[in-house]
Amino acid sequence: MWFMVRLIHIESRQAIRNPRTVFLSTAFWLFAILFLRAPFTQAQVSQYAFNAATASYQAGTNPANPTPASIFPLNWDDETAVLAIPFDFHYNGTVYTTSGTLGVSANGWVAFSNGLISMTGQGAGGSFVSKLDASGVYLNGSANNQGLAVFNADLEEQVFANFTGTISSGSSQVTAVSSFSDIRIGTRLSGLGINDGTVVTAFDSGAGTITMSSQALNSGTIQITPRSSIYAFTRGTAPNREWVVQWTQVHRYNAASLESISFQLILHEAGGNAANQLIRVLMGDCSSSISGSLSVQMGLRGSSSSDFHARAHGGGWSATAQASGNAEHILYSQFDLPLSGEAFDWLPCTSVPAVPGAISGALSVCAGSMNTYIISPVAGASFYTWSYSGLGASFTATTINPSNTISFGTGASSGTLSVTAGNLCGQSAASNLSITVNPLPTASISYPSTSYCVNTVGSIAVTQTGTGGGMYSSSPAGLSIHPTTGAITPSSSTPGSYIVQYSYNNGTCPNTTTFPIQILSTLSGTYTVGSGGNYATLTAAV
Repeated sequence: MWFMVRLIHIESRQAIRNPRTVFLSTAFWLFAILFLRAPFTQAQVSQYAFNAATASYQAGTNPANPTPASIFPLNWDDETAVLAIPFDFHYNGTVYTTSGTLGVSANGWVAFSNGLISMTGQGAGGSFVSKLDASGVYLNGSANNQGLAVFNADLEEQVFANFTGTISSGSSQVTAVSSFSDIRIGTRLSGLGINDGTVVTAFDSGAGTITMSSQALNSGTIQITPRSSIYAFTRGTAPNREWVVQWTQVHRYNAASLESISFQLILHEAGGNAANQLIRVLMGDCSSSISGSLSVQMGLRGSSSSDFHARAHGGGWSATAQASGNAEHILYSQFDLPLSGEAFDWLPCTSVPAVPGAISGALSVCAGSMNTYIISPVAGASFYTWSYSGLGASFTATTINPSNTISFGTGASSGTLSVTAGNLCGQSAASNLSITVNPLPTASISYPSTSYCVNTVGSIAVTQTGTGGGMYSSSPAGLSIHPTTGAITPSSSTPGSYIVQYSYNNGTCPNTTTFPIQILSTLSGTYTVGSGGNYATLTAAV
């Protein structure tokens, strides 16, 4: 066990723009290092598990902060900001608490600290190669350890063409907006009477309106400049919140108006369970008209640059490969663009989940039935995989919840139901349940005809084959039918169309069969011969 002497106190939960430096005597530091810290085993990010996924990209804002983009100045380039961590997050074997900080580089990387972080490597050699080469180097460069390359390259703020709009003091609405071509949720807005750091929270191009994150300072029709933004926000409810750091409409250095790149880093609280605290890089809308590739780094960095878990270009954004070195890249250009919703996930591999417990559910079922099977939740499992060795069963192969509903078809056979618990580390051994599928009994019914007149005398007997001892019924109401013999009596029935149903079972499984019957009305009328026998009149009634 080792002890940490806390050196700083974070007064604000908002972004920290001016870090304080705290100096202690050399003697004190030697004492702290030699006597207060016991040996421990260093975790490695190379042991994290990776998974490519898809998710809906949801640009968000921070309702508690009307000017979230102010953590970076206007016209930012190679800037950094320091954010307070909103919930305890485990990374590379360390718990970064709510008194810790996350350093955010505008060049698409972040780093953790259990204190007030001092950011290094913001420029050439730490974030990118040089001003002539925008390739990302966070994973192998001189920047902070214990961090992530989200979309690391030499990135720059994008300033779009001005538009006009009308603002009103004390209102967050902009009306009579002249252009929406560069407006997105999260776009930063600047202009006379607009608070620094204001972003777009909603817009309606049909109504010509934009909703800002802050209220206007004065009134009038003004020139408004849309710009890139970088800020963070929390969504969801504790203890299952997501902390999102969002880059909106940025571009590579010196490529104004030629491309737009939006992406998010999402950290999952996951109830504080280290094994489930997912790290996700999620791509948003991306475009480029540049044929030359931007070399982007994406991945994890541990206690040194030699401890990494990164992605390489492989088959492109939808089929990246595991990087074998810390200087590998994914290529970004007009020919290699990620799709909105492409996700890159990492989870710490603490362990493969344990074998699930006994499966609860029916051991003997009927063909044609639906049955639900349940296991107790397995600690550390993020999904469950199900299989069935028999034929004719339909179910969901992978579930998030520890239960499954199985539909056994009419031709289903007996078999073994198996379930494993899994996470990105792998899957457990299976828990099994043998299920006997009982075939359905068979029978048929028929009457001499499918239609009878209502004045038919007597009862009409049914011909039944197969499993006997069943019960007869009809729908809709109106047909006179004996419930045990199935005989129908047209004369006491109401004219109409009916379905006769025979319900039966073999002591284990029930079944039904049907036969259509129609009861017809009789005709009545008069016959009249005209004078002289020249014509006749027939009047009929149903």
